[in-house]
Amino acid sequence: MLIVQITATDMARSVQGSGLLIRTFHGRQFILTCAHNVISIDEDDPSDRRKLTSIVAYLLRDGEENWIRRWNISTTFIPESYDGKCTSGFDIAVLVCDEELPYHQAENHYSDRLLSSIETYK
Repeated sequence: MLIVQITATDMARSVQGSGLLIRTFHGRQFILTCAHNVISIDEDDPSDRRKLTSIVAYLLRDGEENWIRRWNISTTFIPESYDGKCTSGFDIAVLVCDEELPYHQAENHYSDRLLSSIETYK
C-alpha cells in the first residue's frame, strides 16, 4: 500500500486529505479514504448529498506542481449510511483509479524517497 494525497473541490469548499492506494491481485487500483474528503452533506438535510468535483489523487506530491503520479478520479463509492459526521461509523470511501500505475516502480521510488526523508530528520 502507498499513501496518496487527495484534493477535491466544489463551488463552496476545497478539501485536502489522504488515502491509501491499494492494488488488487488483478491489477486494479483503488484508493481508500474518508467519505468527508469527497462528499458534502448538509447537516440539516442529510439527504442533500453532493459529491465534490475535481477529485484528484497524487503520489508523492511535493508542492503545487511536482508529483510522481496524478490521477483524476471519476468514480467513488460511499456508503448510503454516511450522514456527514465522521463519528457515524460510515465515514469511508473507495475511489477508483481509472489509469494503472506500474506499482513496483511506484513502490520502489516511494520507499527510496520516504527513507531519504526519514534520514533527514534524525
